Amino acid sequence: MIKCILTLQFLAFTTILFGQPNYIEQSYRKYSIKSDTSFYKIDYKQVNNYLAHTMNPNEIASSVRKGTIWINDNKFLKSDTLFSSSEKMYHSKIEYSKDYLYAIPYGKDKIDNVSRLELQNYLITTLNYSPLQVLKYLNDNTQEYRLRNESSKSIEFVTQIGEYRVTIEIDKANYEIKKISTLSFKEEDDQFYGFGDVLDNYFYEDNIKLDNHIVPSLIVKDELNGKLSDTVAIHSVNIVTRKEELIKPPSGFKILNDTTEEPNITVEQYSENIYFINLHHCGTRSLAVEFEDFFLVAEAPLNSKYGRQLIEEVSKINSTKPIKYFVFGHFHPHYTGGIRPFIHKESKILCLDQNQDYINSIVESKHTIQPDSLALDPKEVSFESIFQAKTISDGSYYMTIHHIGKKSNHTNDYLIYYFPEEKLIFEGDLVWINDKTTKDNISELTSGLYQAVMDLNLDVYEVAQNWSVFDKSDKMIFKFSDIEKLCR
Repeated sequence: MIKCILTLQFLAFTTILFGQPNYIEQSYRKYSIKSDTSFYKIDYKQVNNYLAHTMNPNEIASSVRKGTIWINDNKFLKSDTLFSSSEKMYHSKIEYSKDYLYAIPYGKDKIDNVSRLELQNYLITTLNYSPLQVLKYLNDNTQEYRLRNESSKSIEFVTQIGEYRVTIEIDKANYEIKKISTLSFKEEDDQFYGFGDVLDNYFYEDNIKLDNHIVPSLIVKDELNGKLSDTVAIHSVNIVTRKEELIKPPSGFKILNDTTEEPNITVEQYSENIYFINLHHCGTRSLAVEFEDFFLVAEAPLNSKYGRQLIEEVSKINSTKPIKYFVFGHFHPHYTGGIRPFIHKESKILCLDQNQDYINSIVESKHTIQPDSLALDPKEVSFESIFQAKTISDGSYYMTIHHIGKKSNHTNDYLIYYFPEEKLIFEGDLVWINDKTTKDNISELTSGLYQAVMDLNLDVYEVAQNWSVFDKSDKMIFKFSDIEKLCR
């Protein structure tokens, strides 16, 4: 009773002195454990939904992770097992504080050095399990946040943590977190590339009272601008004492200075009309085809920056000819992620009708954090349909785009480009051949391409591949006869 009275007196004093409570501090007090050796030990099950690397756009797949975290105001430790949709299991361990990040990722056993920015960004990852460490950061750095919005029931503050703009909403009545939102342009994996601003919302529900503290028992994360939703369900939580490390500090571990990616680009002229533009820094090869009075470009990887780099390289080949057409071999981000600069250049987008909605979703995505040319100067997208095949010609030189679809065993929209004069096929990522490849272990993607070429009755001498063009263990320009020997 005395403790309760003292708490109320302190809150009243804070209100009188400052005009209103310090909501960040009061919220932090509710979640804080205030000990360097005591931890919340939390057993959890996490369901992660993601845009899958599958046959059609916007298909959602799931994985399940089960594990334990130990968290206090200053440290975060996690040991878990990922159960993939293919029923494989992968283990990981993490140990994190503001001064270090030791990570053994799924399927690996080596701890890599991290940059200062990666260390800052990991603070956001802890939001998947608890708001505690972000609250601790704000409470310790009052100059880092500002009031964003206030109503009769809640108050919002905004700050920048690493690459994330973070908004925290606190319930005025009980100082509990209602929602934490992050806005970023951070492209981590396939599902984020091309979409620009990414908004994630974290909701903390069904709080467990533990001594004088609260721990959310359900965390719901709406991510990728509402396209996906993940959950973390807490099965048990206890306060424990822990002094031992989860991961032995690696010898020579360093926090690296942040670096800026330097473009590494080479251009190969394959024939009089065909150029390969190799973006070594992202491991892709794009195709530029020069016709009498225009260019066609195929494949723009990952983001607008790389799309812009391709346009600049085409201009170096011939600055007087416009890029009349842009085409992508399939919807995955190594082919479509850099499409926006081509739309700004008013290139016609050659694609199947079934892909237009997906491309429109990239075009309509917000790019306020890192505005690209299309964000600064919006243009309408102009589509030109491809059906089973489409020939592009200037009257003397021509190429044909073939839709092989599900025969690729990769995506239903799959296109390949055939050049009869050179007897060349350019394709995305179907052929994986090295010295260890045999008829018994040939990829179904490779055999799918072979069968599609046979069905189309194309006369092919060589095949050039877009991705991953700089994996030294695989051939990326090879004789079609190499496939034939393995697939016949």
